[in-house]
Amino acid sequence: MTRKIVRGFDGARFQAERLATEGTYRAEAGLSEVSIADLGRLSGVGATTIYGWESGRRDPHAHLLRSVAEVLKIPMDRLIVVEPDSRTLVYLRWLTGMTQPQVAKKLGSSSQTFSRIERGESPLTDDRAAVLAKLYEVTVDEIAAAWRRARDRPPGAPA
Repeated sequence: MTRKIVRGFDGARFQAERLATEGTYRAEAGLSEVSIADLGRLSGVGATTIYGWESGRRDPHAHLLRSVAEVLKIPMDRLIVVEPDSRTLVYLRWLTGMTQPQVAKKLGSSSQTFSRIERGESPLTDDRAAVLAKLYEVTVDEIAAAWRRARDRPPGAPA
């Protein structure tokens, strides 16, 4: 299963021709003069990877994007934008920069079990909802609503 962010990432903000202009994330972080190589070095993410995001040729992995967001001093929800009524557990996990195996471990479950929960294919227990709410820094109600959105999505739609 892919760990790439496939919905909500705003690649246009990473386009190279806009890096030095006012209003871009690098400019906001005081890094408008920093090269892609420097941003890669500061974040621990390969410059080629960052360039791929900026050029729109690659979708980021949440944990790598999180490293860049920390250097840029911006919240993940400015880089991954999904309307509130469309947010699923996958989206909430992306905002933390965590992978499925990392979350599964914190839940005390296998990655496969958590993947099924995240897709709405297995029930979400109250105990697991509480753990996820703490991990994702949202309410239990938000976790339950995100799970229901995944469960109730149309056939073929991503969770």
